[in-house]
Amino acid sequence: MSFISEYFIYDGINSTDYGVYLVKIDNAFIRTPFGYNREIVEEQIPRRDKPYFFRLQTKPLQFDITIALIDELWTIERRMQIIEWLFQDDYKPFISGDNLDVIYYCMPVGDPERFDTSLNEGYANLTMRCNSPYAYSPTYIVNYYSGQSTNPIVLENISNVQRYNYPEIEIELLSGTGFSISNLTDGNRTLSFDNLQSGEIIYINNERKQIISSLPNTYRYSNSNKTWFRLVRGYNSVQITGDVNVSFRTAYPIAL
Repeated sequence: MSFISEYFIYDGINSTDYGVYLVKIDNAFIRTPFGYNREIVEEQIPRRDKPYFFRLQTKPLQFDITIALIDELWTIERRMQIIEWLFQDDYKPFISGDNLDVIYYCMPVGDPERFDTSLNEGYANLTMRCNSPYAYSPTYIVNYYSGQSTNPIVLENISNVQRYNYPEIEIELLSGTGFSISNLTDGNRTLSFDNLQSGEIIYINNERKQIISSLPNTYRYSNSNKTWFRLVRGYNSVQITGDVNVSFRTAYPIAL
């Protein structure tokens, strides 16, 4: 796989800051990701031609990049800087100049190689492994302010690969003891809390099923109906009940 642009951004740093560029070696065609990696999970039964289908199993995306130094040599100092930048111990955002709105969270794996002319010239091949089968959109934040914002509000799930998206939500309870958030587009599916304290801030990670209160030593799972909030594909009409300020935060998985 290759990208069309000659530069990329990794962990917030532009490759040109190190003099590093993406190059293509003797190949007229450009390989790019298309869709995502998945396998069929099924069982073959003796004397039955048609296997039993169970599900589809996805795999994290991997892609190869070739990098080169255009206007300088692969000195020891420059190699050390580039390796320190790229070979980190966690997934970092990789953004190609092809599309700055598509983010791959990845890190180098396998056995990277550098090809040298013996004059500190040449290029290096790396395999990048992502933390999921998909790329992601930038993170979108939509705020609702009690008494000021339109209610219901509209949230758009732009993902093309998953039926549901589970955003992070932060709720500030201005008065009263509870609130609810209903997705009218998702069959009025409602997340609700009760017996809270005025001024309390509740953080909800719907994907991880995590609830955190701003109050010390306070756990709010028992105060929730545990109907985790989600967005269907496309436009979602979301009704908010209670005197609260709400912030929705999410990045949408994308396959290209």
